[in-house]
Amino acid sequence: MDNNVVLENHYLKIKIDAWELVSIKYREEELIHQKDEPGWGNSDTEMFPVIWPTVDYNFVVPTSKGNAVLDQHWIARELDYELIEQWDWFVCFQKKYRANTKVKNSKFPKKSRVEFVYWPYDFVLSKKFILSEKNLEIIFEIESEMWMQYMFWYHPAFKLDWKWLENIEYWDQNISIDKIIEKWNDAYPVFDTNKIKLIREWKINLLIDIQWFNNFMLWSPLNSMICIEPITFYPYFNQDKFNIQNFKKSTWKDIYKVLLNIEKIKD
Repeated sequence: MDNNVVLENHYLKIKIDAWELVSIKYREEELIHQKDEPGWGNSDTEMFPVIWPTVDYNFVVPTSKGNAVLDQHWIARELDYELIEQWDWFVCFQKKYRANTKVKNSKFPKKSRVEFVYWPYDFVLSKKFILSEKNLEIIFEIESEMWMQYMFWYHPAFKLDWKWLENIEYWDQNISIDKIIEKWNDAYPVFDTNKIKLIREWKINLLIDIQWFNNFMLWSPLNSMICIEPITFYPYFNQDKFNIQNFKKSTWKDIYKVLLNIEKIKD
């Protein structure tokens, strides 16, 4: 089976290239940031089992099964997905890891001192795409040993058009793209909500509905793109990042959902 997949219906066309969501087109309008455009070199990715720069801790992450050695956001991003199942409206990818297996760190040696990374737990990470009439659901399943501590972060990037007024809405709050750009590397936190909306004047509005994450982080280096990232933990406030309260604990099979819903279009 090919790892390059197209899912399509009357309204939406989804492209997945080597497990990465590279395109969502609604009636020919692209919603996903393109990797060859300025801003960020990806269109989506996942970060697991930690979500902060571990260089501050000499790359060592303590766990209940001993120390792990991890680089920033690593180890899942170093593993390849395998295409498991595909239908006209559905596709499932999966990556597996065996505890304490050393994995080559792609940042070494130019951007890291650590050549190999490892994690003391087995896990299976599944990524599923389900296409319906006007929305795309992305489901992540993490299967692991009970009580494994971890963090999880989904990192999709959406296309903006600087010619139009665009902003983020949640609850009664309104956040401009300029405010998000000002935060830069720390990103802009949005806590304790499972819904957020990207408002695009004279464009499609995108409503993002999450389950099990409960927080978002907003990041943008310039006004042509924005990352709207569901997260389990915001890493830039708490100095004690290894505090057990910052981690989720596995229940053997944890399910995270992200619903990207096309809310409306202004003609």
